[in-house]
Amino acid sequence: MSYKIKPDDKILFLDYDGVVNGLSNRNEKDYLEHLDTEYERNEFIHDYFFDFNDKLSCMTAFDNLCISKLNEIVKRTNCKIVISSSWGMKIGLTNNMILLALAGFKYPLNVIGNLEYNIKLKLGESIEKYIEDNNIHKFIIIDDEERDFKERFNEHEFYRVKDGLLDEDVERISEVLNSVN
Repeated sequence: MSYKIKPDDKILFLDYDGVVNGLSNRNEKDYLEHLDTEYERNEFIHDYFFDFNDKLSCMTAFDNLCISKLNEIVKRTNCKIVISSSWGMKIGLTNNMILLALAGFKYPLNVIGNLEYNIKLKLGESIEKYIEDNNIHKFIIIDDEERDFKERFNEHEFYRVKDGLLDEDVERISEVLNSVN
């Protein structure tokens, strides 16, 4: 399955960790703060929450409230989604669509791609390449970390979510996607 991005498509680059799995609702957040490196935190999250051989654990990997907020964004904007999450990149487009649908996401066909994992590129560089390769004009990047985004994208192109999608995030993201020229 391959989706051809149209000039008027609105693209949402979606990170998973901290955006749709809202760690603030989980007791493990306190444990994460004691781990020394981002690598250790990511390994803990992957090992603890994600067993892709078990569909039930996939369904619980995401926070229901956060998924409902993502549903609202897509309903308001009709945006297409490109997965920019590191673990989402590794499981492929079809598995991302299934995983989100199992978690209650109502628009799995709006998930049109995922970034290819490239250890040589920073995430912002990978997104820039995807934007350029697909001639994308309307987009927003949703992530819980700044990474290299602030040096590459303006405040209308990058939106930082603190602890899972909230009502105010839905408002701002929808406003940006619906106003992009």
